[in-house]
Amino acid sequence: MAELYLIRHAQASFGAENYDKLSELGHQQSEWLGQHLAQEQLHFDNVVLGDMVRHRETLEGLHKGLVKHPNFENLDAKIKSATVFPELNEFDFKAVAFGFLKLHPELEPKKSVDRSEFYRVFKLAMKSWSDGQLDEYVPEKFSEFQSRVIGFLDTLSQEHVGKKVLAVTSGGAIGMAISHLLGADQDSMIDLNLQIRNTSITHCFFNADRARLHSFNNVPHLDNLDKREFITYS
Repeated sequence: MAELYLIRHAQASFGAENYDKLSELGHQQSEWLGQHLAQEQLHFDNVVLGDMVRHRETLEGLHKGLVKHPNFENLDAKIKSATVFPELNEFDFKAVAFGFLKLHPELEPKKSVDRSEFYRVFKLAMKSWSDGQLDEYVPEKFSEFQSRVIGFLDTLSQEHVGKKVLAVTSGGAIGMAISHLLGADQDSMIDLNLQIRNTSITHCFFNADRARLHSFNNVPHLDNLDKREFITYS
C-alpha cells in the first residue's frame, strides 16, 4: 500500500486584501510542522502541492523546520523537486460568497459581527454552490471542482504505487477528497471543509484500486499545552 499525507496550508491572511499569503503565525505553524515531522523521522518519496502562494509558503516553512531530520539531505531534494498539481488548488471561495450574496443580499454579515457569522453564511453559500444555484457567478462549478480533485486521486493511485506522498493543499480540496473516499454526500464535504485546521495532517492509504482514510485533521505539532492557542481554521 502507498500512503498520502494531505497537509492543509498554514494560516493565511484572513480579512486582508490578499488572502493568498501566510500570516506571521502561518509561517510559524508550518515550521513547527516541519520540526514535528523531523522529530518523528517521517520519510516521504514524493512531494506535491497546489500552485497557490499559501501552498508554496507552507512547504517552505515545513522545509525549514525539517533541517534536523536525520535524512534531511534526501528530503531536501524531494522538496526542491516538488511537483505542482493545480488540481490541489482551492475553489474560488470569494466568487462563491459573492454569488450567494448577490442572490441573498439581506444575509451579508456586518463587519462588526463575530467571525462565526461569516462561517455560518459561507456554509449556506457553499450549499447553494453545491446545488448548482451559483453556476452563473463562479468560474468553477461544484461538479467541476469535484472532478479535478478526484482526478488528482486517480493520477496518484496510478503513478505513485508503493510510495509515500506528501501533498500541500487547501481545506476544500481535502474535504472533497475525503468525502469521495468515504462515499459521502456534498453536505458532508461542506462540513468536512469547514472544520479542517491549518497545517493539519490527513493520512490515507491507497493502491491502484482504492484509497482508505486512516486519520483526519490532526495537528500533533500544535495540540499541546504550549501551542494549543495557535490552532486556527482560516
